[in-house]
Amino acid sequence: MFRPKWPIFTAILAILILCSCTAIVPSLASNTISVSPSPPVPLRIYTLADNGKTVDMINESTFYVKLSVNTGFHWDLMVSPGLKVLSKWSVMPVAQSCMEGYDMWEIQAIRPGVNKVTAYEYPPPKSMLPIIIAFNLHVDVTPYHGPPPPTPIPTITPTVKPLAATV
Repeated sequence: MFRPKWPIFTAILAILILCSCTAIVPSLASNTISVSPSPPVPLRIYTLADNGKTVDMINESTFYVKLSVNTGFHWDLMVSPGLKVLSKWSVMPVAQSCMEGYDMWEIQAIRPGVNKVTAYEYPPPKSMLPIIIAFNLHVDVTPYHGPPPPTPIPTITPTVKPLAATV
């Protein structure tokens, strides 16, 4: 006698929604489900330890620059035209604690070619100290060579004719 496998398909749908998995392969013979999670996307965060390095990036990818901040100091960051700063946030150091402050920028590669991120750490406004640190990161952006975008599906626009009035 044939029994429908709806509970299995419901479980597959629930796992797909809850786990954000990309591949779920049911085995109906053994009533088991094999789950393949989607591969993690590496989060690229560059710090002062990466000063002077050259990194490779694919066009349209995003990376972060995180630079430590001393009390009263601040960073000014500039990018070449092939890069775009999407956002910036700061965490100020807390006096009498172990928490250090930092400035962090989210940057996107928008044009293939050799690009540069440059930042300077400035002292507090009324001090006579010179610029303390310069940070440079060379970003070699290559074009994306993935699969072509999907072909758009043609849409059919139905024509609606008004109904004839009946008397």
